[in-house]
Amino acid sequence: MDVPEDPSRADPTTIQDKFLVEYRARYTCPGDGEPISPGHQGWSGWYSEHIPDVERPKFDIWPDMSSYSPSELYPVPGLTNSLNEQMHLFSSRNPVTVQRHARPDSVPLYLENLHHRHFRWMREHEIDGALLHRWASNLAVGRENIVKRHNDILDKVRAAAEKEGRVFAIRYSFANTPTLTLLEDLTRDWKHLIHDKDLLASSSYLRENGKPVISLIYLGDGRTLHAPGLIRSIVAMFRGATPGGAYILGILPFDWKSGLTDPSKNPELIDVWLSEFDAIGPNVSQNNRERMQGDKDFITAWLADRGVGRNIDYIPTVCPGQSSYNSDGAKSESFNRPQRDGGRYLWEQLYSASRLSVQTIIGVSWDNFYFGHALMPVIPTRNLLPQSTKFRSLALDADGYDLPSDWYMRIITDLITLLLLSRLAQVFNVFPASYELKGIVCDLTKPLDEGGFGYVYKAVHKGQSVCVKAIRVYERQSSNRQLRALSKELVLWAHLFHVNVVPFYGVWIIGSSPSRIGIVSPWMENGNLCQYLENNTEGTPRLLLVSDVASGLEFLHRSGIVHADLKGANVLVSSTGRAMLTDFGASHIVRSNPTTTTQAAITPHWAAPELLREVVPRPSQASDVWAFGCVIYEVVSGKIPFYLWPSMQVILTWVRLVSGDDVTPLTADPDREALQIDEPLKKLMNLCWNYNEQERPRSEEIVRLFSDLNLSDNRPLPKVDNYALTATHRAGSHIHIDYNQVYHILNLFHEAPAQGLSDETKNEA
Repeated sequence: MDVPEDPSRADPTTIQDKFLVEYRARYTCPGDGEPISPGHQGWSGWYSEHIPDVERPKFDIWPDMSSYSPSELYPVPGLTNSLNEQMHLFSSRNPVTVQRHARPDSVPLYLENLHHRHFRWMREHEIDGALLHRWASNLAVGRENIVKRHNDILDKVRAAAEKEGRVFAIRYSFANTPTLTLLEDLTRDWKHLIHDKDLLASSSYLRENGKPVISLIYLGDGRTLHAPGLIRSIVAMFRGATPGGAYILGILPFDWKSGLTDPSKNPELIDVWLSEFDAIGPNVSQNNRERMQGDKDFITAWLADRGVGRNIDYIPTVCPGQSSYNSDGAKSESFNRPQRDGGRYLWEQLYSASRLSVQTIIGVSWDNFYFGHALMPVIPTRNLLPQSTKFRSLALDADGYDLPSDWYMRIITDLITLLLLSRLAQVFNVFPASYELKGIVCDLTKPLDEGGFGYVYKAVHKGQSVCVKAIRVYERQSSNRQLRALSKELVLWAHLFHVNVVPFYGVWIIGSSPSRIGIVSPWMENGNLCQYLENNTEGTPRLLLVSDVASGLEFLHRSGIVHADLKGANVLVSSTGRAMLTDFGASHIVRSNPTTTTQAAITPHWAAPELLREVVPRPSQASDVWAFGCVIYEVVSGKIPFYLWPSMQVILTWVRLVSGDDVTPLTADPDREALQIDEPLKKLMNLCWNYNEQERPRSEEIVRLFSDLNLSDNRPLPKVDNYALTATHRAGSHIHIDYNQVYHILNLFHEAPAQGLSDETKNEA
């Protein structure tokens, strides 16, 4: 069979539907290589390059170095935290990172570039790639040593992006750049990159409509005083020097339209930016929401007034907060302003951008510690900060939140997932106008089941029995992971309509406040697949039930969704005897990026071997197919796979598997000879259990196999009108998805405390 394209790689052919980050990669440390220039002291980015003083850092927030290997740790002499631990920093020039694959047995070591670590984090958190900073002020004749450093880092970034399946593009920064030889310097540098370094031959270099993306920041803003004519010449050079032309993304000051009202600014710059750039990305401002809407309206009007027959992409930037006390002359107003507020500041920006239905967002910044913008892991608690009375440092707990160091990468992952779910709604023509159900009749004193999430009740809705999964929404961090999983399950489930998928009816808000909610779905008297088969041993059409599971799984895969926790207990049986998939808390969407589930739901007995050998398990359609083979085994045997083995034995078996081993649920069953399994079904099971995931059958092939069997199906059609019971309404594809309503439900679950929201946001959300 054909090997499917790798879905884990970001698509380098378009800038649309991307979350990109600024990547500065400007940091050097003593001992990381030969001096950048004669007499250079080793520090760059962290401390002054000329007179380094470890008591005078140029940054407020410190990177969390706990996950870096010893070879990546550069000590800061004389600085320790309150635990008397040595403070360390990283270098962007570090050529080697030792990565361990967390396995119980022998652990192989892999030598990799530091940037592989940073780009692996991008991959793991579903970030498409980076705009690599290249300072135009360093390109002048006589600064070849700085250009060499830029090129060395570019080589490492290129290799990391290609290895990790991320995209990258050059971002020229014009901050504090003299204009006298600027055009000449840029021309020489860009031609060097595309001809001598063959930059555009990289499979990961980002393009739009076939044209390489070039980002320009601070070109023409108030600090640089670049004349309109110079800007036009620079853009013309990039387009002319690049084979096939270039796509120019201009990052503008947040007040880029102020030239219309501020006499100190050149109004001609507005026309230059809008006529020369293919996309603009204004920086973040305090009134970000209103300004972004105003920006888009202004661009629309500008194009209409001039009858310009082209588009200008609007690509907003977002940042987690800022702190530049140590780099800004120890000004108190520069410390922790604007505050990160436990992620609420970033979340409001992301929320505002999503409501504008923008296609692409840029995060500022992946590694900008200088201004306190870094999204990468930073020190979470103040006791881990360096002790000093000569400078100030900032930890994530400064605003009263107890957060993990990678909190802001997690927020980005959540946002990307939620935007994808919203787009999924458009695919299925679902209008989430209101998920709330009224009139549920339920005796809350009589739960039928209890779990960590809450309780399960049998209730009545419009005269029909329904299942209520009652969840208490806590505002404690201890339940964050569970609530994120539940929120994703809710939104994902709401958009799935198929005869072999349990319908989602809606949400019942229990009581007068949304502190406790119930997810409502049909009541399945027959229970799950295992219970049904145990109670119906004679005459049960087991092959039809397996076919049902295959059909539901194929629907999910066709829709770009991986179930990620398929097993008999997550398949319910309707009153008409049809198997229906449920429990989508671990599911995720397959996209050009890799996906990270919000909750690790790997069940060892059903898990494909590759999932148990990975540091971060990445469920895939192929791992779903392995689990489907296990469901077949459950149906024909009445037992779970590897029923005699404890979980750890299953894990160790897959971790230590060697070539020639033949371990499957069937071979591990001592009673396998007594099982009456048709040869075609046994063959299918073994195909599903192929150790090479690329050689397993696809779900559509499995469905065709069952279709070719022409199974007789006399089961009656469902009698319940699910449409009449559901709160989500089918609508025409012309209906615009109401992102506000999607976020309304998500905010019921979201872990960030509501106190950080403005009153306006509370009212809208």
